[in-house]
Amino acid sequence: MKRQLTLRNLLFVCIFLVALALTIMIFHNFRETLQPPLPDPRPKDIDLSLKEVVLTSTQEETSSWQLNAESADFNLQSKSGKLKNIRMIFFNAEKGNMELTADAGEVEGET
Repeated sequence: MKRQLTLRNLLFVCIFLVALALTIMIFHNFRETLQPPLPDPRPKDIDLSLKEVVLTSTQEETSSWQLNAESADFNLQSKSGKLKNIRMIFFNAEKGNMELTADAGEVEGET
């Protein structure tokens, strides 16, 4: 007896193929996420790395300046550091605030 290709059989084959495709996609994506991304290697002369740095100088309960940097890398032995994406604000009640920006900068010595 010859089997006929009925709508029910065609629907079953389609559902089976979709389920198989979903299973393959899930296992493929799951396998890729098991490996955590590696952090960026730090140069050997860098002892301390910070992100989103905010420093504020306060005198007599009033802020005189504020330094914001996206990242900072410091060498503790030479007491120097490199800053990236810097924004510095000098506060002055009489003349108004002054804002300075830079892509990069360096800090030398004790501060």
